[in-house]
Amino acid sequence: MSEPISDLIGTWNLLAAQFEFTGNRERLDLFGPSPVGRLILTKTGDFMTVITSADRVSVADSARLFETMMAYAGRYRIEGDKVVVSCDLSWHPKWVNTEQVRFYELNGPELLLRTPVQTHPLYPDKPGVGLVRWRREGSDQL
Repeated sequence: MSEPISDLIGTWNLLAAQFEFTGNRERLDLFGPSPVGRLILTKTGDFMTVITSADRVSVADSARLFETMMAYAGRYRIEGDKVVVSCDLSWHPKWVNTEQVRFYELNGPELLLRTPVQTHPLYPDKPGVGLVRWRREGSDQL
């Protein structure tokens, strides 16, 4: 059996980015039904991800551009079933110098990253979890 970190190393393509409310388990697509994104985890401990809405080409407003993307990077470590990213770069300044915790589940060529229970800025009174599904790059050709 391989080590968890070796199972995560590589480049991943985004399948879905959703927020699931804890009360009714309703899921919302955070970046539309067809978001675009990439996740890179290196064997030397570097983590970088960028997620955007697919329809950004028609967006002219700078504020809306900010709302239709997410990106952060830093050094990561594995703690049990968690990936902990020491964030040193982010699209949102409040994430810089924080630790971003994501629970991970591997299922063949797919990776699910799940946040701890939190609120979303658009829904401050409704706790839930972020769910981001990835597929290992090149796995569709296996």
